[in-house]
Amino acid sequence: MIDVKETQTKGRKFGRMSRREHDSLITLLPIVRLSTESVLDKADVFGREAPLYLEIGFGTGTFLCEKAVAAPQFDFIGIEIYVTGIAKLLTLISKDNTAALSITNVRVFNKDARSVLINNIPPDSLDGAYILFPDPWPKKRHHKRRLINHEFAGILLSRLKAEGSVFIATDSQNYAGEIESSFMSAGFVADRQELSDIDNTTYALKAAKENRQLRMYRFIKRNVGLSE
Repeated sequence: MIDVKETQTKGRKFGRMSRREHDSLITLLPIVRLSTESVLDKADVFGREAPLYLEIGFGTGTFLCEKAVAAPQFDFIGIEIYVTGIAKLLTLISKDNTAALSITNVRVFNKDARSVLINNIPPDSLDGAYILFPDPWPKKRHHKRRLINHEFAGILLSRLKAEGSVFIATDSQNYAGEIESSFMSAGFVADRQELSDIDNTTYALKAAKENRQLRMYRFIKRNVGLSE
């Protein structure tokens, strides 16, 4: 359980938030939070069979919310370790500041992405995944902390359906090379493309303001023989 009292202090997973955001953790989080104690049963969670998409590290939740609104026929799961970000998402999907949801096709995991993919996401279950601006950990001695490597790409490959895609954006040229190498060596096929729907995300706007080039990828699972 998340102790919402802890959200009053600053920390790696907790930060200051508004009263509305704080209250949303109490009223809405129990509705949308997924258990990390069992493997996801998407039909049970969403009450239907529908294409399933994942965003890893959704930050403030703006992009995830926009995708869910634009595609109500799809279901979306977000993974975020920062409780403040989850609270911001909850305010976006709440109905008129009440303990009800205006957007019902979104659920969240509050745990490390690698752990969730291994323990909670079934093989061959995802239609697509988004990883937008993962932390580049720019100092060389910190590169081992980066989310994406060959092992991680292989895990994600196994969780995608055949022809499923991973969409990635980064403004770190150094990290981009590592990302591309990791996904290609894991068995993905690369399709460099522009992702116009990320233009208004926080990091995309910041990168544009600071004249940093964006690198955007779509990695496609074509070799189903590599699934676990």
